[in-house]
Amino acid sequence: MEKLNFNRFAKNEILSVLQEDACCCAAWLSAAIKGVGSLKISRSKTELIFESQDYDYIKSTAHAVRKLYHSELDIDVTSVNTGLQKGRLYTLKIPAGITDDLLKDTGIIYPDDDGYGFTDGIDNRIVFNECCAKNYLKSLFVAVGSAGVPEKLIGADDDIESSGSGYYLEFALSDESYASAVRKLLLNFEIAGKTIERGNKIVLYVKESETISNFFALLGANETVLYMQDIMVERMLNNNVNRKSNCEVANMDKTAIASTKQIIAIETIDRYYGIGRLAPELRELINLRLDNPTATLDFFAEKLGVSKSCVNHRFRKLVSMADELKKQNEANVFGEKNE
Repeated sequence: MEKLNFNRFAKNEILSVLQEDACCCAAWLSAAIKGVGSLKISRSKTELIFESQDYDYIKSTAHAVRKLYHSELDIDVTSVNTGLQKGRLYTLKIPAGITDDLLKDTGIIYPDDDGYGFTDGIDNRIVFNECCAKNYLKSLFVAVGSAGVPEKLIGADDDIESSGSGYYLEFALSDESYASAVRKLLLNFEIAGKTIERGNKIVLYVKESETISNFFALLGANETVLYMQDIMVERMLNNNVNRKSNCEVANMDKTAIASTKQIIAIETIDRYYGIGRLAPELRELINLRLDNPTATLDFFAEKLGVSKSCVNHRFRKLVSMADELKKQNEANVFGEKNE
């Protein structure tokens, strides 16, 4: 089975549920117009066109139009191969007879002294109900949103693979005014986003994994949430393993350094004093160290039947003795040279 990236997986789950209530269909279409819609205005008519490379999104948008206006619609497909787009482009043209009603019903236009004006942000009536606000965000995410998670750690046999090196959720929006309106809508659900200018778009983004998970939970994308939770838990476990491993490596380094220092001290004592002249407990410790150069204090404590503190004290005594013998030898050599 072909693997899906996380972004596609999330969008597929959202698109698997079609809107049935009229208010939610209007909210879906309002976001779709802002995201992938365009208007062709002439003296005789106004034509609304939806274009996207996501067939399921155009199909869901056509479904919402049919639910509201009971109109027959066709989806056209063309091949594109430009710098920005490659593949198939799906186009949904709204009949001129219902375009004006659709624009008014979705809050895109409003009556004013000159006839009609265009809403800069989001008409509050369209997202007044919670269900409508959620459907607006669903449509907007599929139209101009994207999401990513760190590479999945669970294994190659899963049907989904992720992209990127971190968590992110973002919307590429048309202008500052609209970005501010979408940000406010998300804040109503305690989803806090930030904005940045990227090319000719204002990008509203979220980086916190818990917040992104809450966003998909809000949209009812339960499989997406579960998938994210899998990743978050596994990353936490993996980080804990890494921390434990780092500590173990650090401890191994300390043991190696201590062992090397002790063996050098033993060689110094043997050269300038003689191991055979030492007390039995020190000779026993020396023999164990030479036979077990990587052993820890726990090992010696168990073998000798004493505490780690006692082992450590004996090693310090050997190192101190070696230092004194080395100093005495250097002093003697220096004195002979002066004579």
